[in-house]
Amino acid sequence: MDKTVFILYRGDDDQQTPIAAFSELEVIETLIAKLNRFIEGGADLKTIPLQHCKLEVDKYADLVKSGKTPYYISLHRDGGLFDPWDLLSDNLDEPTPESYFDHIIAMRDAETINPDKQWGVGGTFWVDDPKQAIKKANDLRKVLFKKFKVPLTRDRH
Repeated sequence: MDKTVFILYRGDDDQQTPIAAFSELEVIETLIAKLNRFIEGGADLKTIPLQHCKLEVDKYADLVKSGKTPYYISLHRDGGLFDPWDLLSDNLDEPTPESYFDHIIAMRDAETINPDKQWGVGGTFWVDDPKQAIKKANDLRKVLFKKFKVPLTRDRH
């Protein structure tokens, strides 16, 4: 018998773009139950043969088993929410300062051309609740802005 895996995708994604893969049905069902409480459009699963899976299987299983939930948080440069936190990202990896360097440089360049350019910082944060996710996103924002000497508030009046 061929081994199967369970693929997580956004419930409103007609293309069923895979987000994560799990070997245990119970683990993905636990995650989907949590996500469906707040994700716009919900989340769903699909079963596929293991040999067709291009994602790392069980990459997030320990996080789910420990009770964590992936919240997608995007903050304006000044710390306010850029997007609502009821979205499911297609990347469940937590961002690191290093993963954001190119983004910050590109946004600084864009802001030089257009000072009214809106840009944010964030990503998926595996935590217990949205408040913790917002705090982690804000901590990342502060680290990045300090490293790149970006003022935390706009200098314009």
